[in-house]
Amino acid sequence: MTETEELESIVLRKREGKKGWVYRTYSLQESAAEFGAAQPVFALWQSKADFPSLPAWGDFDFRDFVGWHANLILYEVQHQPFDLLYRICGSGAAQAYGKDLTGETMRSGAADIQEDIDLEFYREMTTERRFGTCEGSAYWRGRFFLQHAFLCLPLAEDGHDVTHFLTALHLETIEKL
Repeated sequence: MTETEELESIVLRKREGKKGWVYRTYSLQESAAEFGAAQPVFALWQSKADFPSLPAWGDFDFRDFVGWHANLILYEVQHQPFDLLYRICGSGAAQAYGKDLTGETMRSGAADIQEDIDLEFYREMTTERRFGTCEGSAYWRGRFFLQHAFLCLPLAEDGHDVTHFLTALHLETIEKL
C-alpha cells in the first residue's frame, strides 16, 4: 500500500470543491495520519486532548505556537445560520488571503475567498466531532503560485460541543516558469 493509499484508508470522508480543493475529515482519535509541516500543531492539539474530550482554546498558551503565530487562524463557531467568525487571522494567513479577516465571518468577510463547501466541511466537523484537512491551489501572487494546506482542529469549551477551530495554514509557493 502506498503512503497516499494508506492516508486515504483512514479518511472518514473526502470531497472536492468546485475550485479543485480537496477536503478530508478524520476520526478524533486518528493518529496515523501525517500532516507534513503542520505535524507539530497536530501533536500539540493531541497532547491537550483527553479523548473523547476535546481541548479548549484556554488550554493553550501563546508560547505553544512559537514559529506558527503568523499561520494560525482561530474560528469561533456560530449557529443559526451556521458560520465561522475569524477571532484570530495570523499575519501570514492575512497576507495569503489578501486581507485581515479578524472580526469577519466566513459568509460575509471571506465570501470572495471561500465557497459553500467550506462551511459544509466545518459544519460536518462541528456536528460529527471530527478534524480535517483541506488543500488546493489558490491563485497567482506576483510571480508565484500559492498552494494552500489547512489543518483544522476542533476545540470545545466544555470538552464536548465544538465551539472553535484552531486552523494551521501551510503555504508553498511555486515559481512561474
